Amino acid sequence: MRILSAAWFTPDWAIVAMLAGSLLVYWEMARPGLYLPGACGGALLLVGLARMSECVWTVEGGALAVVGFGLVGLEVWLRWPGPPGLVGALMLAWAASRLRIQWYVALPAALVWSAVTVALGSAALRGWIAKRPL
Repeated sequence: MRILSAAWFTPDWAIVAMLAGSLLVYWEMARPGLYLPGACGGALLLVGLARMSECVWTVEGGALAVVGFGLVGLEVWLRWPGPPGLVGALMLAWAASRLRIQWYVALPAALVWSAVTVALGSAALRGWIAKRPL
């Protein structure tokens, strides 16, 4: 039986698989050389993305997702936790709800993903700035 055609593998589970996969990939990037978290995370991301590609995307949902990812990226660039990342996470959750993902799955997933991305991205950016030659 194929995983993507299984009745239990709904878009709700796909978003959870993508969240777990991205967190495992982050873990692999933070501690290189472990291999297993990165491989499992990449597989979960691919399976989740494959399932999400079968969903019907709307222009509104796509625009919300693009703006949400942009706001999370802006917060990483500003290195200031606060409104941009929170609004970006809310927009990502709203975009996910356009794909028929339940709000009680989409909102925590978007908030956790946004918080981890901002924390790790800001730390990486601070490290890059500190190592630049003057």
